[in-house]
Amino acid sequence: GPIRVRELGPDGTRFAADSETRVVLRPNPQSQGYTRLLEGPWVIERSGYYYLFVSGDSCCSPQHYAVLVARARSPFGPFEYESAGEPKPIIEANERWNAPGHNGFLEDREGVLWTYFHAVDRERPRLKHPVPEVTSLRRVMLRSRIGFKDGWPVLIP
Repeated sequence: GPIRVRELGPDGTRFAADSETRVVLRPNPQSQGYTRLLEGPWVIERSGYYYLFVSGDSCCSPQHYAVLVARARSPFGPFEYESAGEPKPIIEANERWNAPGHNGFLEDREGVLWTYFHAVDRERPRLKHPVPEVTSLRRVMLRSRIGFKDGWPVLIP
C-alpha cells in the first residue's frame, strides 16, 4: 500500500497531538517494475536529504522483489525517485541471490553505513519442514556497505 508518515510527540512513544498521517509515496498498480506493491519503509537523513528505502513488488510468490530509494528535502516529502518512470533498484536479484528486500541500516563506529536485508539463496531456496507438504522460502540476512554518488545511495562492493 501507500507509504505513510506521521510526526511523533516529544516522548517518542505517541503521535504529536496536532499531527496527521501523510502519504509520501504511492504504489503504481499498473507498473511492470517493482512499484506495484511498496512495503518495509526505512528512512535515513544525509546531507540535507531524507532517503526513503522501500521494498517491492512480490517477495515470495512469484519472486519479483528489490529495494528502491526515493529522496526528499523533508521527511514529509514529496519523495522522488532518481529517474522518471520506473525507478532503478539499489538492491536487486543477481546470479546467487534472489528477491532481496526489507532492508534496514546501521552506522558503525568508524562512520561506515551498512544496509542489512534478506534474500533467497538460489542454491538452497527452501527450508526443510517436518510436514512434507509445507515449504517456505529460506531467506538469509545479508549486508552491504552503502556510499553516496551524485546525491544518491549506492552499494559498495
